[in-house]
Amino acid sequence: QGTMTMKMTGDAKQEKVGENNYKLAYNMSTDMSAMGAGTVDMEMYYADGYMYYNIPAAEAKYKIAMDMQEALEEANSSALDGIEEEMVKESSMADEGDGKVVTMTLDGTKMTDMVTNMTGNLTASLGEGGEISIGDIPYTVHIDADGNITSIEMDMTFDMTIQGSAMNMSMNLVMDVTSIGGVTVELPADLADYPELTEDQLQ
Repeated sequence: QGTMTMKMTGDAKQEKVGENNYKLAYNMSTDMSAMGAGTVDMEMYYADGYMYYNIPAAEAKYKIAMDMQEALEEANSSALDGIEEEMVKESSMADEGDGKVVTMTLDGTKMTDMVTNMTGNLTASLGEGGEISIGDIPYTVHIDADGNITSIEMDMTFDMTIQGSAMNMSMNLVMDVTSIGGVTVELPADLADYPELTEDQLQ
C-alpha cells in the first residue's frame, strides 16, 4: 500500500437564469505528476448538460450527458449548501472580522447514504464485491458581512473496495468564491466535437 498525491484545480461559474434555475459551467484539471511515471492527467469540463473529459495521454476525448439541475437547486436552497440538520454531528459559529466562520462535522455514514442515493447503484460500478464508505467530514464555511459565502473547505476520507482490492483515499477540497458576477470560465473551442458516450457503452 502506497501513497499517491493528486492535485485538482479549476474555475466554476454559476448563473441564475430563472426561479430556482441555474446554469453551470466549470473547467478542472487533474495533476498526477507526483505519482511518477505512467500517470494519466485529465481535464474535465461541464457545460450545457454535458460532462466533458479529455485524457491527453490516451488521446481520448468524450462527453456524457449529465443533468445537474436538481443538485444546483439543492445547493442554492440555503446559505450553507442545503445541508440537512441530521447530517451535522456538531457545529459552531464564530466572528471573523466583519463576517462569520461556521465549522461543523458531517456524519460520514449519512453522507455515504446520500452519495449512494444521488449516484444510483454506485457500488455496482466498483465491480463485484465493491463497497464505499465516507468518514466524518470536517467542513468550514467563511461568510462575509453581507452574508455571502467567500470560501468552503472540507476534508474527506474514503474507504473503498474495488474489484476485491481495498483502497483508502483522502481529499482536501478548498473552494474560494473569487467574484460574484463577471466570472469567466475558459472552455475549449472543440467541445462540440467530443463524441458522446451512452449508458449502454458505459456498462
